[in-house]
Amino acid sequence: MNEIILYRGIGGSISVEIKDRCLFIFDHIFSGEMEKECWYDFDESNTNRVIELLTNNESDFEEVLLKNYSGVNGFERLKKFFIDNGIEYKYRSYSSIS
Repeated sequence: MNEIILYRGIGGSISVEIKDRCLFIFDHIFSGEMEKECWYDFDESNTNRVIELLTNNESDFEEVLLKNYSGVNGFERLKKFFIDNGIEYKYRSYSSIS
């Protein structure tokens, strides 16, 4: 799967990608001198669950993501979806100030 850009604009970007059957989300936030990078890593089981729940085995995963979870607040809606459905992921982040 190619990288899907959910948001790119003032203040950052959010992208989604599936590699080796696992979902990865990258959230890049910048504001003035502050920069923060966040990674959300899903195992294969949770990746399959996300795809199944979002597509209902009928829709295209990329299409569903772009339609329902793109834009400035799209990722907040997607994180709520993960919480509401008990989907687990590993979270890592890195911050820097210039």
